Amino acid sequence: MANDRDRTAELEGEIARLKAERDEKSNALRSLKARVADLDKTRRAMLYMLEDLEETTRAVSRAGREWTATVDAISDPLFVHDSDLRLIRANRAYARIAGMDFDDILGRPYYEVFPKMEGPFNSCRKAMEEKEEEEAESLPARPPDRPRPRVRPPLPDDAARRKGPARRGADEGRPAGDRA
Repeated sequence: MANDRDRTAELEGEIARLKAERDEKSNALRSLKARVADLDKTRRAMLYMLEDLEETTRAVSRAGREWTATVDAISDPLFVHDSDLRLIRANRAYARIAGMDFDDILGRPYYEVFPKMEGPFNSCRKAMEEKEEEEAESLPARPPDRPRPRVRPPLPDDAARRKGPARRGADEGRPAGDRA
């Protein structure tokens, strides 16, 4: 009989240990299920964000194409240069009047492309040195059949550095009211 009591006590101890282990594993399982639910919510949120990002990317790409088409539709030559006076953007009219392929003009100093000069406009040089916006200056003499670029102040970029000014070559042969 003592043997039965010892065996019963031993089995009750084992049952208690197994119940504690079961409770611990049940708690761990509940915790894991909660974590899985959180991860699933995060995954769904990320999928929605990815869809939004893809939609935004498509919209920005479309806007970029539309903007490029709009700028290229302008008959006056337009360009933008960086702080090193190298062309970073230009429209097709600028390439056409420069007599160069569009891809060949980007990255070159604008004054080597159009209008061809010994160096940059004084306003560009001064604006790049002083980092201040300048008014348009008198431009060098040009053949009457060539448009004269209009000088605009530099455009600040996102990092508050100066990008070069946007420029527009205006055909002086047109009446002022006909110019855009």
